Amino acid sequence: MAKGDPAPPAACGSGDDQEKSGRRHRTRQAAENKRGITVGPTIATYRKYWKLGTQQRLVLEFALETVSRRGEVVRLGPQHGYHDADGSRRIRIERTYGSEDVDIPVSDALAAAIDAMPKPQPVGGVLPLTYLYTEYGMPRSKKGLGNDFAAWARTAARRRCKTRQRMRRT
Repeated sequence: MAKGDPAPPAACGSGDDQEKSGRRHRTRQAAENKRGITVGPTIATYRKYWKLGTQQRLVLEFALETVSRRGEVVRLGPQHGYHDADGSRRIRIERTYGSEDVDIPVSDALAAAIDAMPKPQPVGGVLPLTYLYTEYGMPRSKKGLGNDFAAWARTAARRRCKTRQRMRRT
């Protein structure tokens, strides 16, 4: 590498270690990247790679906007959305594990992601009731969604260590 060339991006978890008085210290930026907290550029990269109209993008928008557990995200469907008396779009999320249900406004980013999704095709005469389903027309499981999201994030970012949980941290 010639002097003045930018350094290549480090792999996830490698960190920018600095030697100080015989001990290794990580810079704050490297430590934050290792834990997956600084996600602004990561989210932008994910959005750039997975365009509107894909389930991958819809999962990210649900995770960011609703701050829901993956078990709640896999159950969301058109039946959960409605327009209130003012005409604004809202979504009602049925919380799990004893939490109270929430009713939140749908942001422009989430509305665009929902509207861009292709209409589901009936499988065996049955229309899927969720936004997220497999290529076989079956609803996604919460564990399957977690594994798939990690793979989608790795594909988009071309690096490891990104999961849905880490992507929604701010």
